[in-house]
Amino acid sequence: MRAMSRDKELDVIFGNDQPGLVAHRARLPQPARDLPEGDIHKVRGQSDSLALRKRHHDDALHSKLVPVGGDAKAVFDAVEQARVEALGANRMKGVADNLYRQLDAHCKESGFDRVYNKADAPLSEVIGLLVREKLTGTPVPSSASHMVDLWRAEIEEKGAEDFQSLIDTASDQEAFAKAAKQLLKDLDLYDDAD
Repeated sequence: MRAMSRDKELDVIFGNDQPGLVAHRARLPQPARDLPEGDIHKVRGQSDSLALRKRHHDDALHSKLVPVGGDAKAVFDAVEQARVEALGANRMKGVADNLYRQLDAHCKESGFDRVYNKADAPLSEVIGLLVREKLTGTPVPSSASHMVDLWRAEIEEKGAEDFQSLIDTASDQEAFAKAAKQLLKDLDLYDDAD
């Protein structure tokens, strides 16, 4: 995590609280003592995700640019997380594998494989998964593919140009945020007046 995040002062702790990152401290889930394979993949994926967020994300800039309220904020946050993870996944195959396994586990734990109508599909998750797919070229995990497909045609039709803008600006958080806001507008989730 220190190497990937480029933060030599990063302190990594394990515990039962939610994984998270605050300043120079990262918190990861405590794996079981016998280290089952599923726990290893989960911890590696969360570790890589937090390290990439530390390296490629500016909290102050994000706070300044994030739209306020409801679906727009949730989608904006999900799309930004997809961006930081894609930057690492596109450069390092091992990281890509760790993130994909963690994402698949998240989708299964969230019950996305049991979502059969649009109203039950969390839009922020759907759009985040679609953006991740566009940025990495890796298909949505099968555990969420049906849920995403419920929305895919509509989102891709309304946001066709926006997806290309997101791809083109992925290495620049501010430009990417502007492209993400345009996607939100085109999906009728955000208005500048908001």
